[in-house]
Amino acid sequence: MPIAVVNPTTGAIEEEFTAHTPAEVQDRLAKAQAAYQVLRRTPYGQRAAWMNKAADLMEADVDTLAAMIVREMGKPITQARG
Repeated sequence: MPIAVVNPTTGAIEEEFTAHTPAEVQDRLAKAQAAYQVLRRTPYGQRAAWMNKAADLMEADVDTLAAMIVREMGKPITQARG
């Protein structure tokens, strides 16, 4: 059964996703655990730099992200940018 992203303002289906199978979920959990074992040894400064870079990328594309929040959550654009 697909999972739908529904625009709460219009009721339109914005996108549909197929749910993962139990095997796919287990595979992703195993990969996440393996990544955690490596990344937990990463120094705090490096992890902070990655998070700052992610924030910079989101701020650079704020209009696109805000439009998505408006469509998917029904937020006013000023709050979505916010």
